[in-house]
Amino acid sequence: RGVCYDDLEDDPPEAVAKEDSKVGNEKVEQTEQTEPPQVDQERLAVALKRVTKDSQRRVKAAQAANARSVFITNLPFKAKEDEIRDWLGPAGDIKGLRLNRDKATTKALGYGHVQFASPEAAENAVKQCDKIELHGRVMRVAPISDEKFQFELPEEIKDDLRSLLKEAYEGKNISTIKDAWQKRHPGQKLNTTKWGFKNFSTALKTLEGVTLEHHLEKTLTFLAFFDGSPKHKEFLEAKAKKAVSLDPATPATLTPGEAKRVAAEADPILPKAQNGSS
Repeated sequence: RGVCYDDLEDDPPEAVAKEDSKVGNEKVEQTEQTEPPQVDQERLAVALKRVTKDSQRRVKAAQAANARSVFITNLPFKAKEDEIRDWLGPAGDIKGLRLNRDKATTKALGYGHVQFASPEAAENAVKQCDKIELHGRVMRVAPISDEKFQFELPEEIKDDLRSLLKEAYEGKNISTIKDAWQKRHPGQKLNTTKWGFKNFSTALKTLEGVTLEHHLEKTLTFLAFFDGSPKHKEFLEAKAKKAVSLDPATPATLTPGEAKRVAAEADPILPKAQNGSS
């Protein structure tokens, strides 16, 4: 009662077929719309080849420019461009000179780059113009390289400092070594900035076989040792014992290598990666 039987009857077959066809067409259209466009492989290959060729050309150009160039450093801050040209000019024709300056203050930074007309001239500059003194600084010339430039003391000064260490100054404040050198060379000052070093301790670190350690109490004071010497081992053991007293978890008995590591970790200034050797 009250039910319309027409509403409960199935749709005619023709209507179902139309709906199925309509839905199918919509799915095809959606598939066609979402399908990504085909990449032109030939055009892509040409583009990649062009980019690769351009990159290789740039690398060759940079290598050619570097072969004709040199890095100059430890320049006197008051040095003028004409003085730099006079210094390097005998090596060959200079095509370009750039002295680096602080962007904020425009003050000279003490280094720069020079490009010569030929690789031969650049080689001559390294051989003939390196270690020339100007305004109290020993200027350096080096080929262009990714490696950081390393300054060095004259061999005679290296020998003097090693001799002082052997005689009486191993394990002592490095300032006493400097004072002793100056007493043995009246009228001379051991100013290591002359050779490009920031300070005396930085210069001592370049001595082969010599290690600097921080004083156990005065952490801003450096002590100089021959690496692995009896005095150095004794110092490392004392430093390790101090570390044990500060950290009970540290083993009381340590091998020499462990003592050196623990001593480095106990150092409040040196990073652990340096292991107390610098």
